[in-house]
Amino acid sequence: MSKRILIQGSTLDGVHSSNSMSLDYDKTFFEQIVFFDAGGNKVIPSAGIVTCQVVTENGAIDNLPGVTLDVTNGTFNASDSDNANRAQPHAYGHFEKASITLSGIAGATSFKAVVRRS
Repeated sequence: MSKRILIQGSTLDGVHSSNSMSLDYDKTFFEQIVFFDAGGNKVIPSAGIVTCQVVTENGAIDNLPGVTLDVTNGTFNASDSDNANRAQPHAYGHFEKASITLSGIAGATSFKAVVRRS
């Protein structure tokens, strides 16, 4: 059984986070990220960096805030977003949120990303 979560937004530099996720799943895969131009057409950015991360459960230990963690294969060039040979970002553990940080994206104005939990 798995669940898909959508993260979307503009390509302005910054962090884009999912809503709270179920802690019932222990595998997180950043399955796909697609970029779009102002007309809504799919494009491949000419520059920029994508960083995928997860956030631990808020308050899991002595009511401390959640901690943001890097994921395996989690940083890549935006120009490789559509490359089928790019290693898929993933993490194992019970996480409350997933996030994508964009930096210096050129040639796209918005994005959508699918995070699969299983």
